[in-house]
Amino acid sequence: MKKISYLFAVYFLLSVTLVSCDKNDDELIRTPPPDTIDFSEVEIQDFIWKGLNFYYLWKGNVPNLSNTKVNDASEYFALLNSAEPGEFFESLIYDRENTDKWSWIVDDYIALEDSFQGISKSNGVEYRLSYEAGSDF
Repeated sequence: MKKISYLFAVYFLLSVTLVSCDKNDDELIRTPPPDTIDFSEVEIQDFIWKGLNFYYLWKGNVPNLSNTKVNDASEYFALLNSAEPGEFFESLIYDRENTDKWSWIVDDYIALEDSFQGISKSNGVEYRLSYEAGSDF
């Protein structure tokens, strides 16, 4: 019984070793990485583009949100570097006046998250001036 389990273990190890190796694996390891571009200076625009590319309802109507833009790194970087974040966001919005009136962007995401959670820097007291009927003022 020990001999059968020993042979089974050896057979299993050999089959895993031989199946997992491939001639193409060496080519994948030796292939140098593509030209790298430092996207750190357009990190915000990259975040905006990826968010709109994934979630935007009118993505099909905006050519700059096409998935093919990320195929060429230099073209993608040029697109992201074309404007400041606020202007870049507006350039990706479809028909602002008639169709998409509701998309917006904020500068301070921490304040936005706090407002979503009901956190504010107010003590809850509101002061108002009102007119009292029958008074002289």
